[in-house]
Amino acid sequence: MSLRKKVLVILLVVVALYAAVDFGIQHFIVYPSFISLEQDEAAKNMQRCVDAFKREIHHLDGLAFDWSAWDDTYEFVNDHNEDYPAANLTVSGWAMHNLNVIYIYDLKGEVIGGGTYDPETEEPMTIKEFPPDALPKTHPLLAHKKTDSSIAGIIQTDSGPMLVASRPVITSNREGPIRGSLLMGRLIGDSTAKLIAEQTNVDLKLWNVTDNAIPAEDKTALKHLTPKSPFYIKEFDNEFLHVYSAFPDLHGKTALLFRANISRDISARGVAAMN
Repeated sequence: MSLRKKVLVILLVVVALYAAVDFGIQHFIVYPSFISLEQDEAAKNMQRCVDAFKREIHHLDGLAFDWSAWDDTYEFVNDHNEDYPAANLTVSGWAMHNLNVIYIYDLKGEVIGGGTYDPETEEPMTIKEFPPDALPKTHPLLAHKKTDSSIAGIIQTDSGPMLVASRPVITSNREGPIRGSLLMGRLIGDSTAKLIAEQTNVDLKLWNVTDNAIPAEDKTALKHLTPKSPFYIKEFDNEFLHVYSAFPDLHGKTALLFRANISRDISARGVAAMN
């Protein structure tokens, strides 16, 4: 073999080895780093959605507290005056705060005022879990022993999952003795998902875990979600990731399944960089 051919062969081998090493670095080191970064960002987006949902619970709890730690409410539980419901327990009040339930209970669990309404139609509605007359005085949502007690979260109802917040009825100076409980509730539906999506700029879907409408391919995500692994990420296609998370009710059982559609912009940049 002539020297020219030997040099050519050596150059070809060097170029081939360089190409192989470069491809290996790009494929096994660089591109996976883009994938890892993409999944980290997807998990952060889902965490933002979960945090936004927690803020909705916090806001409802704050609203319940504003009403419960109020001299007017405190006196209403005592004297059942007609001025209080006429001024405060109105349909417009339900609609303004998008509430389905406002109930004021005395220490026996008997209803002093309030009701259940559909804020969209402004018509009364029936929610089996909140009868119009009373709850057992031992009901968990009425279990207030201290003036700063707060019970807030999700419960399952026959009308679907509901955000609830319950506070003890005390004076405006946040003093007792406790005279009863004030409870507010808001059903969780498409409007809730839309609100969180607008707050976080994330394409979000919410399902009640007891709802048979959850697609089978999404319902399998529940098997992968645990307290130690709160997020499950699945490649939907080349353009989107599906990120899942679950949210518990007041009893610690899974109540809601969250799914966020996250654009795969980062991996697309990785492919561009490799090319």
